[in-house]
Amino acid sequence: MKLGDKNILRVFAKHDPYWNTTQPSKVINEMEELGPPTINVVAYRGDYFATEGSHRLFAAWLLELVPNLIISDPERFDQSDEEFWETVKERIPHYSWLL
Repeated sequence: MKLGDKNILRVFAKHDPYWNTTQPSKVINEMEELGPPTINVVAYRGDYFATEGSHRLFAAWLLELVPNLIISDPERFDQSDEEFWETVKERIPHYSWLL
């Protein structure tokens, strides 16, 4: 996606970070030291859907670090899947970065 002359990277997470654990703060602390995470994603129509790393995506977004993406294609391209992808986009969190 574009915003003016900038590209927007939008990644949908698998789920919201679990707030009832210490995991989010632990990941943030580690990322401050180690830098941007690497996340496996599936690319579909200009968006990326993470197959892992919901806490790392959240931490990267908070720290304004652009994650490194390992990009795969969906296992299949079927018109009936369009409704699935749109439903996913409405129900799960996403994080965006200007590039």
